[in-house]
Amino acid sequence: MKVLQILHTDEIGGIQTLAHMIEQGLVQHGVEVETAIMFPRPLMPAKDKIVAAIAMARRIMAGGCDALIAYQATASILVGTAGRLGGYKNRIVHQTAIPRETAPFVRWLDRFVGTTGGYTANIANSVFTQNEFAHYPIPYRRDLRLIEHGLDAPHPTLTMAEARQRFNLPATCKLILNVGRLVDQKNQDVLIKALPALPAASLVIAGDGPKRAHIEALAREFGVQERLILLGNVTPGDVPDLFAAADVFAFPSVWET
Repeated sequence: MKVLQILHTDEIGGIQTLAHMIEQGLVQHGVEVETAIMFPRPLMPAKDKIVAAIAMARRIMAGGCDALIAYQATASILVGTAGRLGGYKNRIVHQTAIPRETAPFVRWLDRFVGTTGGYTANIANSVFTQNEFAHYPIPYRRDLRLIEHGLDAPHPTLTMAEARQRFNLPATCKLILNVGRLVDQKNQDVLIKALPALPAASLVIAGDGPKRAHIEALAREFGVQERLILLGNVTPGDVPDLFAAADVFAFPSVWET
């Protein structure tokens, strides 16, 4: 059996981690898994996204796989339409964002495709997520499946002092850690704005994205640029040791489900 997984983009984050976990689990059961990226570059122009989506639809309809798994609404919509036209009996999608945080047109398309039977399984990753679809049509909700996602507890390999040394972080001050892409959804602005009230602490952000310049400018505006440390992207394997380096983990995201 062969499964094609489709991700919206190749950005490092929770969805990439989830897809990797599912791929590992399926491979252990003898399933061949291919993971494809729908939009290979961040912040692609709309016309380039249309071209990429058409190319992925053609790839789906060309066949060669037994099942499709999608993450994020745009990839789900494509799987629900092209996958159905291509005759795939298993079209599994994940709701990784609550509807009100999805662009209106994308939200409408997802609702339409799901209501008309485009998804054979529509995964809600928490009770909260599932409840956000309570007002959707019955045919859409009929295919909703609650599978609460989880991760094994991270186990750091370093002490706090060793971890701070490894990541070149201040040895003595209090450290607040945030891990996430630098995008509006992750809401790191609120951490920058709060930092003046904590003069003994520094803020460490592990992640990168289009808002990096904005975050740096905001730190200068609030006079905390000397206490802001942007590490850029780190590997998932490094995150447990980053936890060990910090006194507090802060995650003010407005997107998570």
